[in-house]
Amino acid sequence: MSSGAERRRQRETQGRLEMKSIAIAAIAASAGIASAQSISFDINAEAIDSGVIANIDFALGNILSIDSVVVEMSGTFASDLEIFLTSSDGPVFTILDGATGGSADLGLVANDSSLANVDAYTFVASGGSAFDDGGSGFIAGGTYNANAWQSGPFSAGSWNLFINDDFSFDPHSVGTVTINYTVPAPASAALLGLGGLVATRRRR
Repeated sequence: MSSGAERRRQRETQGRLEMKSIAIAAIAASAGIASAQSISFDINAEAIDSGVIANIDFALGNILSIDSVVVEMSGTFASDLEIFLTSSDGPVFTILDGATGGSADLGLVANDSSLANVDAYTFVASGGSAFDDGGSGFIAGGTYNANAWQSGPFSAGSWNLFINDDFSFDPHSVGTVTINYTVPAPASAALLGLGGLVATRRRR
């Protein structure tokens, strides 16, 4: 083989090795990146005086964590509300438990239980304010600590969102509920692309 042909062969081999190194580095990087996702339910229940407001079964894939639950709501006597999120593995997130007996109002303004008056209440595991539904007065929209939170990961399967007004005479409205969560990195998808990256030959 001529020296020129040998040099070309060496350059092509080096090029393939470089492409393989780039592909492996890209996979290693992507394997460590989880992604945030969300699912929303437009409940749009207006001035429910008592009883079940929502009872929704839904499916999710593998979940690393539930990051927050955002509930649009209004009404009087916030302590009447029960909000539970049951995970695919069984543990229950208690967002509100309806057990305090307080008379606080919810929404954009006080003493208005209409759907037009709903405000967004974001519930998290920790780092939020205390949701004082055991008192009186007014609770504005914002970020609040849930009553009880569960740590992941959670396996793929069926979840349930349950919202109930457990007492009459004090209606509540619920607009959209959004569940924000984190899923594992798509390492398997990155691996599928490895063959195509490595097989690409650098042409001069």
